[in-house]
Amino acid sequence: MDRAQRRERWEGLFPAGRLALTGALLSLVLLFQPSLEGRAVILAAALTAAWLSGRKLSPLLTLLVMAGIVGANLLVPLGRKLASWGPLVITEIALYEGLTNAVTFEALV
Repeated sequence: MDRAQRRERWEGLFPAGRLALTGALLSLVLLFQPSLEGRAVILAAALTAAWLSGRKLSPLLTLLVMAGIVGANLLVPLGRKLASWGPLVITEIALYEGLTNAVTFEALV
C-alpha cells in the first residue's frame, strides 16, 4: 500500500474533528507524562500513526533535530559528569533533560 492509499484509507476511517480532539488529548497526556520511557512510547505511537495516515516522515531530519536539542541542553552542564569531549562536558542531568525535551518536541510535531 503506497502513501496515497494509506492517506485515503486513514481519512475514510477517522473524521477530522475526532482526530483533532484525540491529538489535543494526547498532547496533554504527553506533557503531563513524567517519565522519558512513557514519552518515548507516545512518540513511537505518534510516528506509527503518522506513517499509517500517509504523512511523509524523514528519519534523518528527525534525528538531526533531536541531536540539536540534546546538544543545546548539553551546553549547560548540570549533574554528574559522564564524559568530556574537548571543551564539551556531558553531564547526566543535561543529557536526560535534552533527551526528554527532544522526545517531547518530536512527539508534539
